[in-house]
Parts: sequence; C-alpha cells; structure tokens
Amino acid sequence: MIIVYSILGLFAFIFILIMLISSIVVVRGTSIAVLERKWFGKPMPQGRVIASKKEVGVQARTLGPGLHMLTPFIYKAVKFPFTIISEVEVGIIESIDGGAIPPGKIFARVAENHDSFQDGEAFLANQGEKGPQLEILPPGNYRINPILFKVKKVPCTVINKGEIGLLTAMDGEPIPTGRLLAQNIFGISIFENGELFLKNHGQKGPQAQILLPGTYRINTDLIKVEKYPATVIPTGKVGLVTARDGEPLPETEYVAKSITGHNNFQDIELFLKNGGQRGPQLDVLKPGTYYINPLMFNVELDDV
Repeated sequence: MIIVYSILGLFAFIFILIMLISSIVVVRGTSIAVLERKWFGKPMPQGRVIASKKEVGVQARTLGPGLHMLTPFIYKAVKFPFTIISEVEVGIIESIDGGAIPPGKIFARVAENHDSFQDGEAFLANQGEKGPQLEILPPGNYRINPILFKVKKVPCTVINKGEIGLLTAMDGEPIPTGRLLAQNIFGISIFENGELFLKNHGQKGPQAQILLPGTYRINTDLIKVEKYPATVIPTGKVGLVTARDGEPLPETEYVAKSITGHNNFQDIELFLKNGGQRGPQLDVLKPGTYYINPLMFNVELDDV
C-alpha cells in the first residue's frame, strides 16, 4: 500500500507541476505575448477574425513584460518582440479586423482610446475599422498585437536643401471643376495629420501646396510625395513664367496682367485669389532660388 500511495503521490505531484508550468507565462522586457483561447468560450461574431475577452480564438489583448498566470490548457501564448520605430521612421498601420470602411472611403475612421494601437480590445470596442489607418506611429517602442495590426515601417519624408516636395492626396473631397490643383488648406503640418487633412476638407489629387526643405512624418499611403529640384535662375538669366491655371486671358491679350502678392509665383492660392491669369506672365523671375510648384507654373530661362 505504501508503494501504491507513493506512486499516486508522484503522479499527483507531476500533475500539479504540469498544471503550474502550463499556467505560467514569462514575458521578457522587450516582448509581448499574444494569446489564443482554445476552449470554453463564446464563438466570435460572424466576420470577425480577432477575439475579444471570453471569445475563442486569437485575442485582441496582449500580455506585457512580466510573470503572468493563465488558466491551464485554455490559452496558448506566442511571444513577439516590441514594435520599434526609429527616429528616422514612421509606422503605417493596417488593421486586419474591425468594422467595414464606408463606401467611397479608402482609409478607416480614427478610433478613440486605443493607446497608439496598443490596446486592441479598445480599438475594436470603439468601432475601429478594418483596413489602412490614417494615424501613424512616431518614433518609439510599442506593445502592438502583430496579428491584429500590420505595421509597415517607412522612412520619414526628408526634403533636402534645393528641393521641393510635390504632394498628391489619395483620399479626400473632389477638386472643384475647373481647378487644376487642390485648394490650399493652410498649414503644411496638416499633411502630417491625415485625420485633420480630411476633416478640413482636404481634396483628393495633386496639391497646390508643396513641402519646403525639412523632415516630415507623413502617412505616405495617404499623401504621396515626389521630390523635385527647386527653380534656380542663374546670374545673367531671367525666368519666363507660364501659368497652367487661373482666369482666362482676354481674347485680345497674349500676356497675363501683372498682379502682386504671390511672392514670385511661390504662393498659388494668392496668385489665383488676386486674379492671376492662365498663360504667359508679364512678370519674370530674377536670379535666385524659388520654391515654385512646377505643376502650376512652367519656368523657362532666357537671357537678360
């Protein structure tokens, strides 16, 4: 009998040890654990692929660094490293779960209180939508569920000295009939905030505004940026300017009237607001460097 009790005690000890080991998850300091609930839970709603608490499936929530106790055999934990965005990068997000993006929209609405996509449950509970997100991740370390959110790291947009950045928005309101470029919505920093760009009636298509030399954190899935050299008029030359947009020239005129306030054709909005006309311009550019949008103004060099 003593031997039988000893064997039973040994089995009991082994069982308790297995239960204890299977219930402990240790997450190191630069990792997270993604949980999958395998049994004893509610089924996910139709169309969902990421589970909320008490639902069977891969969980939206994650475990941060530390020692965690789980119900044995119910959960499976898989560890992933932090999402790290360096000082010269931004993170562009796509959610694989959430509500449907409304027809006619390309990007998901901005959900609230998800802590930079680190709280997947809050993202889903606050009507986060499936698909490309407007918000971006600035430099930092993030505890993001990589099963729920796909993070694409892209370099910051850097416009060097002697360059300009031409902008094209992939979403927004339509450009008004008769206009060549999107209307100025004031403030270059608005292009670094996709939600603000759309809320301020930013227009889809090529933009009148340009990026001047500097570093910008832009969602390049929403705002495409192309680099072009600035307009340089060397000594002994002048720049002959032709406008591609503006009021039509009178039938009897071959050269547009001279207007003021457009800062040597560097401010498209004021050029149009002050009655700038389409076609060859009376005003010329003197020697110097100009940050001019070549989609609006064509500049040719001529001798003084």
